[in-house]
Formats: sequence, C-alpha cells, structure tokens
Amino acid sequence: MDKFVQVSGPDSAAKPNPKWSNGMKALIPSFEALRGQSAGISDGMRQHCGEVGVVAEIGSSGRCRVSFSDGSQFWYDPDRLLVPEESEKGTAPMAKASVSRKTLKDFPSEKEYEAYLKAVLKTGTKLVAVSGDRKGDRGTYLGTNSFQPPCHVQWEKLGKAYWVHWRDVELDDGTPVQEDAPKPVTKLESGQWYRWTGGPERPGNWNNEGMDFVLDGKPHQVKESSGQNASFFDSPKPDSKWYFGHVMDKFVQVSGPDSAAKEDAPKPVTKLESGQWYRWTGGPERPGNWNNEGMDFVLDGKPHQVKESSGKNASFFDSPKPDSKWYFGHVMDKFVQVSGPDSAAKPNPKWSNGMKALIPSFEALRGQSAGISDGMRQHCGEVGVVAEIGSSGRCRVSFSDGSQFWYDPDRLLVPEESEKGTAPMAKASVSRKTLKDFP
Repeated sequence: MDKFVQVSGPDSAAKPNPKWSNGMKALIPSFEALRGQSAGISDGMRQHCGEVGVVAEIGSSGRCRVSFSDGSQFWYDPDRLLVPEESEKGTAPMAKASVSRKTLKDFPSEKEYEAYLKAVLKTGTKLVAVSGDRKGDRGTYLGTNSFQPPCHVQWEKLGKAYWVHWRDVELDDGTPVQEDAPKPVTKLESGQWYRWTGGPERPGNWNNEGMDFVLDGKPHQVKESSGQNASFFDSPKPDSKWYFGHVMDKFVQVSGPDSAAKEDAPKPVTKLESGQWYRWTGGPERPGNWNNEGMDFVLDGKPHQVKESSGKNASFFDSPKPDSKWYFGHVMDKFVQVSGPDSAAKPNPKWSNGMKALIPSFEALRGQSAGISDGMRQHCGEVGVVAEIGSSGRCRVSFSDGSQFWYDPDRLLVPEESEKGTAPMAKASVSRKTLKDFP
C-alpha cells in the first residue's frame, strides 16, 4: 500500500453537474468514463470524447442532447457530462474567436459573409439576431448543416434552439439591436394583429363601450374587416363589427403572440415510424457496420419517408427497393425526425366531403379568415378528412384524435399519394375479409 499515491484524474479540471439547462457548455469525458451509459456509445459519440459542446435539449428522462460544431448531436446521461472549468489553469475549450467583428455590410455578398462566419464561429460563440423573425434575440451558436436555414442557435428569449439564415445574425459584442418600429395603418385587415397606442382613456368620439377591450394596448387579432369596420376574436362580442375609421391613426400593426414560435430543431429518434420523415446526420461516408449497399440512399442527408417499419427495421418509399426492410438499429442515433416537404401536395379549390386534406405549415396558414387556434397549429403537417363544407366554402376537417377545425379552402392541400411514393394515409396491407369468412 505504501507504494501507491493518490492523484487527480485526467478530467480533474471538470466536475459532474447533475443540473443541466439549455445553452450550457458540456465537456464530454473519456470513452472509459462514458462506458455503461443507458443508451450505449456510438462511433460518433466516441469521436467527440474530450470535446466541448452545448446542451441543446433536456429530454423527459433528464438526458441531455449535446450539439457540436460540426452539426452533429448526441444524447448523454446527465451524470456523465462534465462542466469545463474555464477559470482553472487557463482552460478555455470554447474561447471566443480572436477576430475583428464584421457584419454583412463589410462584404460584397451574402456568400462571402457566410464564409466569414463559418471560419470564425465555434460551438458556444455568442450571436445576436439583427434581422428576420428572431431580431433582437441573443443566443449561443450550436452548429450548422447543409440545409436551409443553416445556422443552429440556442435562443435566450425563445427559450429553445432554432435555425436561422447567416444574413440574420452577427457576432454579439453587446451592442443593443434597434427593433423595427411598428407601422401605422390606414385600414384593418382580417387575420392580422393590431395594437392600440392611444392610451387607456376612451376617446371622446368613441361610439360604443364594446370597443373598450382594445384600450389595454395589447395585440388583438381581427376576425373580419371591411377596412375601417372590424370585429376581433377576443372582443366581448366577436361577431360584431365596430367602426374604427375615426381613430385609425392610433393603431399599429404588430406580430401576433405566436410570431416568434417556429418548429423545434429536429430531434434524435430511437425508432422509425411508418409514414414519418427522417434525415440522416452521419455524413456521406458509409458506416463500417453498414450491412447492405441498398441502404446507401439515405446518406444524402435529405428527408426520406418511411413506408413500413417495425421499429428499427424499415423500408422507405424512395429506396431502390421500396419493399425491402433494412435494419437501422445500430445507427439509429444518426437519424433525426423532420417535417416532410410540402412540395408533394397542391392546393385544391374544389373540396367535397370525405376527401383527404393535408394541413400546411403554420406560416402557410397565417392570415386565414378565422385565424389559427393552438389546436389547429398542432395538426400542421397532418392529413385529415373533410367532414363538411360550410356555406362560405370553408372546410371542416376531422382528424384521427377526434378534433375538428375549420379551414379556408385555398389553404388546404391535396396529398399526392401517387407521386414520389408519398402515402401519408396508406391503407393497411391486409386482405379484405367479411363476416362470412369466419366460423
């Protein structure tokens, strides 16, 4: 025993942190320290041992999805991750780039600005949005990929990770970003949001107490409008139109409360589900444990839709052999679930009861005559069935969970089941039988 001395381990400059939150830096320990974690260790995870990433998501089980500068993301048990001690021994795994801060105006083209950002950005670099939907928000750079938008950032105000364009961000030096001033309006438009700027006192020429609800100075969405006469969804009398022409200069058009909310970043999956879309994130090289060349089509990094699946064995509509199932269980951590392209559907102005209808993205729905409820938003990208055509031509669409919502007919899309193998609501592959076929 006298021949042993106690020493600090190689990870002595870092310590476990049981309480993680989005945007925190996380040091991946050695391969030996990772061994035994609940979900195992993939080849991709092993390559990042010793690197520092950023926590992009906390799962329901407490596990952490960590994003790296090459765009890859992996799930780790929280008690395996370490907090880099940047203040000790000069350790600074994610030090800021020692380059002068430049903006889009310093470059002759967006492409050259993109090249500059890619050269200086490291995982954990602070960014600020200077244009686009996130303007004024600040966040932490997580990584990039070959898709659009390509810049992945953990945003502070939004409270989650979201993808943006390079032109919309700059290195954050703490300079305040001037918000765009709301624009005064001359008329109120159906579906749009407006805010009253005239103060809480009722104007002398106010013609009805039923209009007082707008005096709170908060955003309100117009239900129906003929220009200067309008009804609002949250009015005490939502079916009544009020005349606002004499106070139109007191309104400004603003973004609705959902304007800052977008789709979450793609999430890693543990199984493949029939009808869902997935994208490979493991790069173009075939993994060493790839068991069939027929699986190579997914290596292009584009979205592919599963035809049939039993969890980890799946066939794809655009596979060279669409009726063959391949085993993907050993590389499941390389897939992320994504939304399928809306290009496989087209508007159909003539609807009838019983027709299938594909609900487009939230952005495509914005501005429809009756607004968009939270329930409607949850069904974006799903296929429902037209249950009723209203007198105005609007369609009541029914979904598999029993919910029903009304949509403008020109917003709905027709799933093209015959094109590109797309079959959002494919029939079960079983033979039809009747009561007479059974004893």
